[in-house]
Amino acid sequence: MNAPCSSLPLALALLGNIAVAMSVAAQPIRFDAPALAPFVAVESCCDDSRVPRPFGRRLVEIELPVSHWLGAHSPESVDELLIEVTEVSGSSMVVDYWPRTRLASEYVGSIAVERTGDSQSGIKLDLDGRATGIDGALNADLSRRQAETARFERIAPQRQIVAAGTTHQGRGVAYRFRRDSEQPLEGEQRLRIRLDLPLSATNGLLRIDAVAMTVDAASDGQRRRSASERLWVALFDVADAEARAKAERLARATLELREAARSEPTGERDGSRSPLAKIERLFGSSQGDELPADWYERLLTSGERADFEQLERRLSERARASGRAYLASRRELLAASR
Repeated sequence: MNAPCSSLPLALALLGNIAVAMSVAAQPIRFDAPALAPFVAVESCCDDSRVPRPFGRRLVEIELPVSHWLGAHSPESVDELLIEVTEVSGSSMVVDYWPRTRLASEYVGSIAVERTGDSQSGIKLDLDGRATGIDGALNADLSRRQAETARFERIAPQRQIVAAGTTHQGRGVAYRFRRDSEQPLEGEQRLRIRLDLPLSATNGLLRIDAVAMTVDAASDGQRRRSASERLWVALFDVADAEARAKAERLARATLELREAARSEPTGERDGSRSPLAKIERLFGSSQGDELPADWYERLLTSGERADFEQLERRLSERARASGRAYLASRRELLAASR
């Protein structure tokens, strides 16, 4: 009779563990970036050195804040963050970027080293002899001792905490931020990128791919990909009001499409449950009415009308209207990036 009562604490403990696991899952690692960002014209590149530029091109600089929040993960569990920034119009080239590759050490200053050497050398000679009527002995002892002390400083061991370089043949920049006592991984990282653009370009579109790598204690400290997110930033010339309006239209259309995607049911729609639709799927005459769960991300990545048409008939009226508005705003902005 007491068995059910004795199992109650165990059941409650299991429920508690499930609740904690659900709470952790409900607080994932998140990334964020502004929906639109201005760029300003600059006259120099590559550490402020003046270099000749091809005719019809200009240099611009973007300051891009990228934030990352660890959610329920402890700062010690996240080992590194990977951030890749790419301008997708295909008409720009990266000429400079910050932060650069950076090293850090656990020690302040250099390490003092002292080495002491002690050497000793000697010779000892003992001679005994007897001549006619004479007994004699000769003793000689010669020794030398020398001590040397050398003091010098050694550079403290360092590790790379920021790695940066170009990607996609100079059309993007990738950053790797590693955990360090002086560099917390939670919060904001300010990135600066200088681009070479066509002289007529007033807009651009950035794709940001962010990844968090955590330490897996169960696999001897191996890192694993624990979170990733893709963000989009519309660029505009800070001195051009029409360029800003185009960027705002794309940012607004992206937001409306995201809201529509959240309320859009995925899987089979009601029409696909009809007997005729089931027969069509049985004989392979239907392409299927299931809406992919990642259709929103696929549309943002491709930006192609043809890809949207394959999904359009499976979307609600609100999602179809939002998709059309997004594609129109994207085409308008990319046309101004050339």
